Amino acid sequence: MNKIHSFGRAVAAVGGAIALLTTLTGSASAADGEFAYARFDDGTSSALVAPADDACLPLDGGAVHAANDTDATAFLYADVSCKQLLALVAVGAAWDAVGPPVQPAQGVRFSSS
Repeated sequence: MNKIHSFGRAVAAVGGAIALLTTLTGSASAADGEFAYARFDDGTSSALVAPADDACLPLDGGAVHAANDTDATAFLYADVSCKQLLALVAVGAAWDAVGPPVQPAQGVRFSSS
């Protein structure tokens, strides 16, 4: 009988571990779509495709124009560490840097909540 109880506890422990791993791996998500931007440094176009949610992402070259064609709100920041909020870009909306002097966005974070 003790072996059956030990086996049952082992099965329960393995099941719990699998459930925890599924929850942890399922929590990482990405915004569907594309976030396109015009670079401040050279004027060329760049894009983030299916960017990660709730992660601070650098905008290489800085951004002076952005189009948010993702399913999440884009939070633009004046710094690469996403501490100085610059603007919010709603789903389907666009943003342009204003000035003078022009303040390019250097980082972005996406959130669907």
